[in-house]
Amino acid sequence: MGHNDHMTDADWRLLRRSQKSKKPTTEVLLPNQPGRYGEFCLEYWKNELKAFPAQDKKPLVTGATGHEGIITFEKVAEWAQNPSFGLAHPSLRPEGWIGIDVDNYDGKKGASQLEALEAELGKLPATFTSTSRGQFSKSRQYFYRVPDDLPRKSKAAKDIEIVQRCHRNAAVYPTYHRKTGEIYRWYQPDGKLANRLPRLDEFALLPEAWLNYLARNSTDPTDVETHELFRGDLTPWVRWLGDGEPSDAYRQLGESIAEEPHIGHDLLGYYLREIHDYRRKYEETGGLHALAILYNRYLETTNHPDPEKEWDDWVRWVIKADWSPTT
Repeated sequence: MGHNDHMTDADWRLLRRSQKSKKPTTEVLLPNQPGRYGEFCLEYWKNELKAFPAQDKKPLVTGATGHEGIITFEKVAEWAQNPSFGLAHPSLRPEGWIGIDVDNYDGKKGASQLEALEAELGKLPATFTSTSRGQFSKSRQYFYRVPDDLPRKSKAAKDIEIVQRCHRNAAVYPTYHRKTGEIYRWYQPDGKLANRLPRLDEFALLPEAWLNYLARNSTDPTDVETHELFRGDLTPWVRWLGDGEPSDAYRQLGESIAEEPHIGHDLLGYYLREIHDYRRKYEETGGLHALAILYNRYLETTNHPDPEKEWDDWVRWVIKADWSPTT
């Protein structure tokens, strides 16, 4: 790697200098295949894309995501040389870009929903995409540059999520997807497999009609939340998670939660989604183990004036109105 306009001499001196942290590090509990964060994070930084270490899309560091998250070169350099994070997976924080994440599998119909939006708003320009499902899969993330990082709609359609600075992140090459058993790969705007990492300035600009469509309207509650809350008794959901011996995934998730120094609004939602999805998507068992750890750690660290209400609201939002144990 050579110098470029975004890395100063001081940056490179910092990189070359040993970055051994005085703080004890937490062992990273790896999924089925190790990642290569330490190898690729600085290449992403050079391309104006900010990567943090993750496992199964979950951040392994604090202060890198959400509304208040900040990623600096110093942080990336330290994470790269931290033995606990070198084999983690890279996940990108959206800054200067958004991801249009189209899900088109397991009954999801994001591809047809995207076609309908393009008929209404205009066809999206070709751009770099990323997926773990192969070159010709319609399930993929489309990356577009945007003029600002203001909050946008959480979803463009039922099965199309918007990855943005304040919400979500993008798992990218060489992250391993444990459900598909493959790694995420980059594809060029012409659809061919990319032989290098993209640069931010190579993402196509999101057209104005799409910018306007995705703009959040704070006076319209349907713009802020995209589904109804679960209104029933929560006991069946807790039983559905299971109170038996936790699976390895739930055990590791519980250990990760217990080590969090602070669990605020965004992180609470993240962990509740993980607990719910581990059961729903991956059929893991013993989820009550992780749920109990999250509940106790959240109450110990939150600054919310009414934590019980925030907890209840988040749980019901994550479950969704149409949930039933048979699903």
